[in-house]
Amino acid sequence: MNGFFHTLRSHGFDRKLVHSLATMATGGVMERRRMDTKRLRTWATVPNVVLCCMLALFWMFLWVTFQSPTNLPLEPYPGAPIVPARFVSLLSMAVGGIALLVRARTAAGKPARMARMALYGACVVASVLLVALDVLDGEYDGDFVGTPFFAACVLWGAVGALVYTEFGRLFSALGTARFRFCVACCIISVVCSLPLHLAAWYLHGEFRETVVLLFIVTFCPVLDYLRRAFALKEPASDRQTRIPVKFVLTLLVLGLALGMMQGLFTAFTAAIPGKSDLNPLSSLGFVVASMLCFAAVFVARMDFNRLIYQVGFPFMALGFLVVAVGGSSFFGYLFSLAGYQFTELCLWVLCIYLAVQIRGVGRWVFALLCCVTSFAQALGLGLVDGVDLVELQREVCVVVGATLLAFGLYSVTSKNPYESWGIMRPGESDEANVLEQACELIAVEEFFTPREKDVFLLLAQGHNRMAVSQRLVVSENTVKTHMSNIYQKLGVHTQQELIDAVEARCKELRERGTKLEF
Repeated sequence: MNGFFHTLRSHGFDRKLVHSLATMATGGVMERRRMDTKRLRTWATVPNVVLCCMLALFWMFLWVTFQSPTNLPLEPYPGAPIVPARFVSLLSMAVGGIALLVRARTAAGKPARMARMALYGACVVASVLLVALDVLDGEYDGDFVGTPFFAACVLWGAVGALVYTEFGRLFSALGTARFRFCVACCIISVVCSLPLHLAAWYLHGEFRETVVLLFIVTFCPVLDYLRRAFALKEPASDRQTRIPVKFVLTLLVLGLALGMMQGLFTAFTAAIPGKSDLNPLSSLGFVVASMLCFAAVFVARMDFNRLIYQVGFPFMALGFLVVAVGGSSFFGYLFSLAGYQFTELCLWVLCIYLAVQIRGVGRWVFALLCCVTSFAQALGLGLVDGVDLVELQREVCVVVGATLLAFGLYSVTSKNPYESWGIMRPGESDEANVLEQACELIAVEEFFTPREKDVFLLLAQGHNRMAVSQRLVVSENTVKTHMSNIYQKLGVHTQQELIDAVEARCKELRERGTKLEF
């Protein structure tokens, strides 16, 4: 920068003018640095760091227990059919999620103090039982066999459902005041969980078992600390909101695809000696997912429809097509896992948004997310293992990849693609979201052209004709023509009347929070 201002002086510019420009530029850079430092200090508080670390441990727990493509055959008792251990733990998680969902939607619930005591007791009892099951073979090594292994899988699933739901309720309460922080925390924690994934694989089994047990035991105290630190309140009681069909179908297709790819990749690594190291390396998909999520949410500022159905599902389909066309099971699983984790992150953020907008949804929406995805994942694993689809790997990958693309296309172009949650952008501030959402709905209802929609949004933000012309790089006469068409479609005569119409729609959107449709 100093060289630039020296060049200006050498070309005869006034010395005082150049000095003023240099002072302003330097001051602007320093001010930006101060703002960045202040923002970093605001985010790097102890509760924020603790929350991010606990969420990273949570992703690691899910990976170790439910998602890693390891071949762990389970024989519940001598002579019983051998099934994948992941299948049992996922089914247990689905049953636990259903129980929590039914309780949250139908029962009034216990007082907060009794509910916390029950949660503490469940975590402690589960930890003690897991240790006892592990030492039945005479050694604490993280390895289980036979009936103790079956019981441990059931316990992991039940604890997984409990932890999943409680984490969701915490983020639902936190999202009311700090929605964008919740989005950033979800993305950052996924990256932070990668070293834990690798350590859980390459270190001894007792390390993996100890970390999981410590996470379960410390989960409740840390959650209570975070609730006090963030001054969170319990969510209001549910008003019996209907179960969203499109949301449930999305979870079913998502979990089924991951389960099938997980089963195919597990069979691939088990059949070829020396390929076991590909299992932990596939967790690099978490990093790909977090980078993709950051770019799509905070850079491209996509809405939920595009995030889930135009990025997440096609990315999962890419994994299946890589296997079908290129025959690379590792990269296929890597892309599919990245697409799944990306979509799960987006669904987490969507659930937080719905919990903020709809009273009482935070009590059960994460239980729904947990039970449906785990059931669908178990179903996918069961299909690959039980029907022996490994022999038809390429054909299966083509069918599943095409189904994912077709479902994404149908969901994003269904009869009501501009649902309230569908056009919400998680990377934007609340007010910007409401204004853009109102303009989007009006543009759809009045059949605005794409260019009219751009002009309309700028006019609603208060820009005059000259400013719109400069922003869109078109002539003022062109803007005038678009304004005339917009005014005619809206039945208004001035820009102020247009702004009043948009503000009325914004007010309507704010008031319909309790009537938000899925």
